[in-house]
Amino acid sequence: ASDVYALGIIYFFVLTGRLPYEGENLNQLMHTILHEPLPNVRQWCPELPLEMAECLSLLCSKSRQNRPQDAIAASLLLNSVLGESRDLEGLLREAFDDWSIASVSGEGVRYTVQMMLPRGRKQEVRVELLKQGNSERLVQIYSVCCPAQQNQFEYVLRLNAEIPHGGLAIKQIAGTPMFVMMDTYPWSTVDPEEIRRSALSVATRADGLEMRLTGRDTF
Repeated sequence: ASDVYALGIIYFFVLTGRLPYEGENLNQLMHTILHEPLPNVRQWCPELPLEMAECLSLLCSKSRQNRPQDAIAASLLLNSVLGESRDLEGLLREAFDDWSIASVSGEGVRYTVQMMLPRGRKQEVRVELLKQGNSERLVQIYSVCCPAQQNQFEYVLRLNAEIPHGGLAIKQIAGTPMFVMMDTYPWSTVDPEEIRRSALSVATRADGLEMRLTGRDTF
C-alpha cells in the first residue's frame, strides 16, 4: 500500500509539475504529510476530469483501507480512468476510418454507422454513450430490424437463444416499438476492435431478421 501511495504522489507531480507537500526539514515534511489534506489538484489543473481527480484522491488517501490494495488494483483503477477520459468520436474513427464498408456520422454521444453488407444490402447501426444516475457509463450499439409485431414475439424470442453476444430487444424509436439488435459494453474498457466487431455483428443480424420478417431493406 505504501508503494501505491508513492505512485499517487508521482501521479500528482505528473499532473501539476509540483509535489503536494512541502517542509523546511524532514520532520516538518512528515508532519505535513500525516496531518494536512491533499491539496486540491484543480488549483493547478482546473480542466482535470473528475475521474482523474477521484483516482488521485484514492491513490493518495492517508488511509490504507481507502487506497488500492496493491499494484494490480492500482493498475485497474488507472486503466479505468484512462477509459473514462477517452471520447467516443476518437474510438469510432480508430474503429472505422480504414474500413471501406462503413461510414460514420454524428457528434457528442450519438453516432450512426452506415454499413454496406453482401448482396447490395445496407444497415444503419447506432452507437451511443449512455449514463444513468451514478452507474458506469455504457456504450450501446444497436440496429433497427423492423416494427415489432406481437404475433412475431415468440419467433424473435427463440432467435435470442441462438445469439452468442448481445440480443434482440424492443426499443421505442420515434414513438414506435421496433425490434432492434443490441450490444452493450462498459465504456471504461471497450476498445475500437470490439466496437468494429460488434457493429458488423449487430448489422448482419439485424439485417437478417429484417429480411426474414419483411423481405425488405429499409433500415
